[in-house]
Amino acid sequence: VSQDNMYEWQEAHKTGIGASRIAAVLGEHRFGSRLRIWAEKVGRLEPRDFSDNEAVQMGIELEPFVAKKYEKRTGRAISGAGYLLRSTEHPWALCTPDYWLCGEDGDWNIPLQIKTTSAWRLNDWEEGPPKEVWWQVQHEMLVTGAPWASIGVLVGGQRFMWTDVSRDEQAVERIVRE
Repeated sequence: VSQDNMYEWQEAHKTGIGASRIAAVLGEHRFGSRLRIWAEKVGRLEPRDFSDNEAVQMGIELEPFVAKKYEKRTGRAISGAGYLLRSTEHPWALCTPDYWLCGEDGDWNIPLQIKTTSAWRLNDWEEGPPKEVWWQVQHEMLVTGAPWASIGVLVGGQRFMWTDVSRDEQAVERIVRE
């Protein structure tokens, strides 16, 4: 299901756990709660609506710019993604990579996650991605089978950073187990 059809994407997304939610499910998110995720999934709470949140809107609008910056800075070609994927082995595991990178096998199968954040969050990124983003890409690697993923982030609208993240089999096992 493509993010272009937001209603269908949201309905399909209700049938599993997406990559952006996995850190909260594992109790590893600074701002998320596994209880809230559970309550949303069983229908006790409506999912939060961030559609009128200006930071979210700006992140969506800036995503293509940040992706191009990633491509230019790293020299890696990217391809658009934006489709909800479901693990065949673990059907509850969902993800929607922002973009794809070409892997060593010549296939476009390496997830690229694009982020934007406030200048106040620079410290969160200086030693690598924040733990909730790290868990997000581990979940994407679980779903896609990728051996690594990459993240590009625009901090404060003026500083671009990027990092590659290797697949951590213990983390993937924890996602499946918990």
